[in-house]
Amino acid sequence: MEVIRHTENFYGKEIPEEQKQFMFRELKNMEITRFKYIIAQHYRESPYLPKVPDILNINKKLGYSQVKKDSESNKCKECNGTGYVTYKKQIDNGTAGKLINEYGAVCRCRQKNKYEGWKIADQEHRTNFYTPYIEEVVGG
Repeated sequence: MEVIRHTENFYGKEIPEEQKQFMFRELKNMEITRFKYIIAQHYRESPYLPKVPDILNINKKLGYSQVKKDSESNKCKECNGTGYVTYKKQIDNGTAGKLINEYGAVCRCRQKNKYEGWKIADQEHRTNFYTPYIEEVVGG
């Protein structure tokens, strides 16, 4: 929806709600990076608000190589672009012995934000759980 708002601001016109819903249904499987690239191309080609057929035509006309190169070059090698890394931790579970559990942490690339359950606005859903930064877990 951020891209749609930006497009409306760019053209100084509002896209009717019915068209937004149709656009969402038709384009929901398209990657957001690809969608942004197509909208940017539409800015260059047309003085009018984009309609779904315009977007589909530009998508067909454009190759994937440039978008793929951009997304591949920005990928973190540690988390593979997900923003999270997993680590294993051994805990003593008393009678059950030692268990090895797998946990997640926020990667050094900071592509994702740290989750802190006590900062949730909804009082009912607050918890003491959080996602640590990987540096907190492994050091340095």
